[in-house]
Amino acid sequence: MANTTSIKKSLLVNFLLIIVLLSSAITAVTFLGNQHAVKSLSKSLISTGIDNTESKLRHFFRPAIRELLLARQWGMNGILNADKKPKYLRNILAPIIEQYSQVSSLMVANTQGHEFMLLKKGSTWLNRITKKDVWKNIVTWYWWENKDTPKRRREKFDYDPRSRPWFKGAIALFKSNAKTATVKLSEGEKYLFWTEPYIFRTSSEPGLTAAVAFNIGDDVTQVIGFDILLTDISQFTTSLKLGGNGKVAVLTDDLKIIGLPQGSEYSTLALQRKNLLKTPEQLDNPLIADAFSAFYKAQNNNDPYIGPFRFKSQKKVWIGEFRHFSLSAQRSLWIAAMSPEEDILGNLWQLRIWIIVVTLTVMAIAIFRAFVLARGYSAPIEILAQQSERISRGLLYEGDMVQSSIQEVQRLAQAHEKMRVALTSLIKLESDLQLARQIQQNTFPDRLPSITGFDIDTWSQPADETGGDTYDVIGYDRNKDNGNIVLNEEDPEFAVLLMADATGHGIGAALSANEVRAMLRMAVRAGESLENIARHINDQLCQDLHAGRFITCWLGVIDASHSMLSSFSAGQAPLLLYRADKNLVYEVPADTYPFGINNNLPIQLPEPILMKPGDIMAIMSDGIFDTFNDKKDHFGPERVKEILVTYKRATCSEIIVRLRALLDEFTGDVPASDDQTVILIRKT
Repeated sequence: MANTTSIKKSLLVNFLLIIVLLSSAITAVTFLGNQHAVKSLSKSLISTGIDNTESKLRHFFRPAIRELLLARQWGMNGILNADKKPKYLRNILAPIIEQYSQVSSLMVANTQGHEFMLLKKGSTWLNRITKKDVWKNIVTWYWWENKDTPKRRREKFDYDPRSRPWFKGAIALFKSNAKTATVKLSEGEKYLFWTEPYIFRTSSEPGLTAAVAFNIGDDVTQVIGFDILLTDISQFTTSLKLGGNGKVAVLTDDLKIIGLPQGSEYSTLALQRKNLLKTPEQLDNPLIADAFSAFYKAQNNNDPYIGPFRFKSQKKVWIGEFRHFSLSAQRSLWIAAMSPEEDILGNLWQLRIWIIVVTLTVMAIAIFRAFVLARGYSAPIEILAQQSERISRGLLYEGDMVQSSIQEVQRLAQAHEKMRVALTSLIKLESDLQLARQIQQNTFPDRLPSITGFDIDTWSQPADETGGDTYDVIGYDRNKDNGNIVLNEEDPEFAVLLMADATGHGIGAALSANEVRAMLRMAVRAGESLENIARHINDQLCQDLHAGRFITCWLGVIDASHSMLSSFSAGQAPLLLYRADKNLVYEVPADTYPFGINNNLPIQLPEPILMKPGDIMAIMSDGIFDTFNDKKDHFGPERVKEILVTYKRATCSEIIVRLRALLDEFTGDVPASDDQTVILIRKT
C-alpha cells in the first residue's frame, strides 16, 4: 500500500513548502530579475504611449477616410461629378472641410482633365475650376468670405490635375485592382491611395493626400482627393510625455518626420513646420537619430524582437519601441516611443530592500498562520473544493453539507450553496432570454417587399436582450375576381406597414409588441380596412394590458399604382414628412392617443398623402428622438430633419447609415436607454 498522510498534515507541509519557495522566488527575482522587470515596465509604459498615439492617429485619419469613401459612393451613384456646377459641388463638399479641420482642401478630377478644387484658408474660401481639354491653360477661380456671394476671375495657369501624384497614384491603383475584381461600393478601401508627404502647392502647408478612383461611364474615370494636414499630429506628439522624460514621434514608412517629439525646439507652430518632413538624420535631434540607428541595427541583425530595445544617446540609456500604423494596403506610418531607463528604474534599489524586509516578515507570519489554518480548514475546504470542481463541470445538483465550527467557513459554505442555486436559475434565465431574443428577431421581416416607385428600408435596435419595438412591411395584391388577399413580396400593388412601441423594454414589452404584429398579420390576411385594423387592435389590447401600460402605434398602407400613402397614428409622433418640391420637412402629429388605454378610441383616418418623387416619410420610435448624450442633451427631431434634407437624394439605406453614424457620434459611450426603430419610405 502506498504511503498516505492526513489532509491536515499534507496541507501543513505543502503550505510551508509553498511559503518557502515563494519567498525564495521573490527574493531571487528581486536580485536577479532586474532586466526582466525593466523590460516589462518599459514595455507597459512605452506601449501605453504608442497606444495613445495610435488612438489619436486613428481618430485623426479615420473620419477623413470615412468621408472620402462616402464621397466615392456619391460619385458612383452620380451625385458627385467634376463636371457638375460649382455651386452644387460647393454645397456638398464645403461641410466636410468645416467639420474636419485636418482636411485642408478637396479635389474632384477626371481623366478628361476637368477638376473641381475647394480650399479654406482662415475665413476665406477658394474654389478653382480646371477644364484642360476645353480651356487649355486657363482656370477659373472663385473666392468668398463665409456666406458672402463668391467672386469670380479667370487667369492663365499651367496646371493639369492628371499630372498630380495623387491623381496618377489613384488611377494606377484603381486599374490594378479593377483587373481582378468588380468595382463595388462596399470595396472602397482597397482603392484608397495615399501620396507621400509633401508641401501642398496651393496652401504651402505640409501634408499628404488620400485619393480614390472610380469609373463614371463613357470610359471616364474620376478621382476624389482629400488633402490632409500634418501639423495637428505634431501638436499632439509635442505635448505627449512618457513618464518623466519620455518622447513620442511619428514617421512615414520612408522615415520622414510628421509627428515631432516633445521639446522646446518644437514649441511653436513655425518651428514644427520648419522641421516636418525631415529624416532622422536631417533633424537636429540626437535622440531621434540614435534611436533609429539602434532600430536599423536590430532589423539588420534579424532580431525577431525589436521593441522594447535598449540604446544609448547623450550619455543615457534609453528604452525604445517602434510600431507600424497602417493607413492602407500601400501606405503606413511608424510610431516611435523612447523613454530614459532611469525613469523606469526609479528607486529600484530601495524597493529591493523593502521587498526583502516585507517578504521575510510575511514569511514568518505565514508560517505561524499555517499551523493555525491547517487545523481548522482542511476538511471543509476539501469538501468545498470537490463541490467547486463538480460545479465547474456544470453539475449543479445539491452536494453534502459542510460541517465546521468556524463561522467564516460556515458562511463560505452557505454562500457556496447560494451560488449553486443562483447559477441554476441564471443558466435557465439566460437560456430563456436567448430563446426570447431569437423568437423576437424571427418576427422581423428578413426581406422587405419590392414596391414599384418606392424605396423602403428599416432598422431596429433593442436596448435589452429583447425590445418593446416591432415593425412589419407586408406586401399584398387583391384578387380581382373574388377580392381575396394574396400576400406578395415581388412588386405588390399594396403594402401594409407597422411601427409599434410598447411601454418599457425587455420581455414584457416584447410580448406586447409581438401581439400587435400578430394581430396585424391576421387582419391583413382577412382583408380588413385600416380603420377596422386599428379598432380591433385597440379593443384587444385594452383587454390584455395591465393598467398603466399602453402601446404607441403607426399603421400605413401604400397604394403603389396611385402613389398614395394612407396612415393612422395612435400616439406615435412626431412623423416626419419631407416634401421635395419645397425642400422642407413637416412634423405630422398623432391622430389619437395610444392603443390599450380606452375602449372608445376615436378613430378618424386623415386624408391619404400623395407621395411625389423625392418625398420621404420617416417613422421613428421615441428611442431615436429621446436619445441623450453625456451632457443630458436629447437628440431630438431637428437633427433627423437635417439628415433628411442633407441626404435627400440618397437611398433609404444610405440615410439610415448616416442617421446611425450621427447617433453614435452624438451619444459616444452612453448606452441607449430605449429601443430604437426606423422606417423610411421614399418615392422614387
